[in-house]
Amino acid sequence: MARYTAQFRKNDNNEGRRNSLGLDADRLDRLLDILDGNTEESSNLKRTHVRWPFRSDSVPFRLIEGFGGRREFKVAARNLSNSGLSVIHNAYVHPGVDCEVVLPTSETAAAFGGDGNPRTIAAVVKRCQHVQGVVHEVGIAFKESVDARQFLKLDSISAYYSMESIKPEEMEGSILHIEDSALDRRLLAHYLDETRIIIHSADSLADAREKAKDSYDLIVLDMTLGDGHGLDLCEWMQENGILTPVVVLTADTSRELEDRCQDIQIGGFLRKPVDPGTLLRTVSEFLVSGSDQLRGTTDDSLQGLTSEFVNELSGVIDDLRGCMEREDAMAAYSIVTRVKGTAPALGFDRLANVADRLASALAASMSCAESSRQIDAMLDACERIRHRRAG
Repeated sequence: MARYTAQFRKNDNNEGRRNSLGLDADRLDRLLDILDGNTEESSNLKRTHVRWPFRSDSVPFRLIEGFGGRREFKVAARNLSNSGLSVIHNAYVHPGVDCEVVLPTSETAAAFGGDGNPRTIAAVVKRCQHVQGVVHEVGIAFKESVDARQFLKLDSISAYYSMESIKPEEMEGSILHIEDSALDRRLLAHYLDETRIIIHSADSLADAREKAKDSYDLIVLDMTLGDGHGLDLCEWMQENGILTPVVVLTADTSRELEDRCQDIQIGGFLRKPVDPGTLLRTVSEFLVSGSDQLRGTTDDSLQGLTSEFVNELSGVIDDLRGCMEREDAMAAYSIVTRVKGTAPALGFDRLANVADRLASALAASMSCAESSRQIDAMLDACERIRHRRAG
């Protein structure tokens, strides 16, 4: 095993240092290069989520001790997934200990909730492995899955999928596939044949505009249609407040098109011919991750309250839209905090997370206009729950 020869100091008081090991960015990179080179993973290992490199030389890390006390360190980070984080620390940390990490979001990942503001994530230590000297790698599992893409600066939306291990037979939902080639429509249906996804089709821009008014979990869109361009539909959807996520599937290989898609916050970009596995991973972002969190609690004793809550979401949608028209941020904040407080108790954790982000945005700006992106996400989450429960 290659070893890193820099001198480390074990010192719990790391005030003024970028991380507990006292490493600057260059020396940290050299250490992580060695760790990455020594990592030998079994080809049979099937993780649920992809791990992305997430090299940060300073991440706030808080251990939660008895009676709620917190002890904070700054640690270096190695990689990140939707379900956890790997960090490098100068001491052993016992597995099972509750903790928190604070991660900065990326403004370039606005489509996934990134706004440049940090997020505090509750977690638990799952493992701690001694590397060498005082160097330990700590594996942290998030208590609730996050969308890791909001913390990443990926250079291409074609890389924006996070599911590594998926089960097609468990995928369910509805897709609108907009494609003027009958053969390509049949090909996509073949790739999704083992899933429980319901596929609706549109073969023209005019047909797509009519059908996109209905509720779907995802739209899969070809760029070249007989009566127009796919981006025309995306712009029309934005103008008409249709928030269904869109994944582009196209034979156009130009970087210019991908850049344009990123500018208007397309959810994903796939090039033809598409690899079936990549298609499934991309689709799973919108159908698998969070689908259980849209259904609500499985506790039979709470089903009546759950149904009442879902019915009230229609009023939440109308009231939030009214707040936007009146620019009444205080009323919007009151509505959102009420949803944030009730949703987790009834099993709607994803909605609670969306409401929490909107409440934070409103509290910071006291403006519906400046929080419009978070409001749109809240409206979309409410609509999805109503649609799924009705189905």
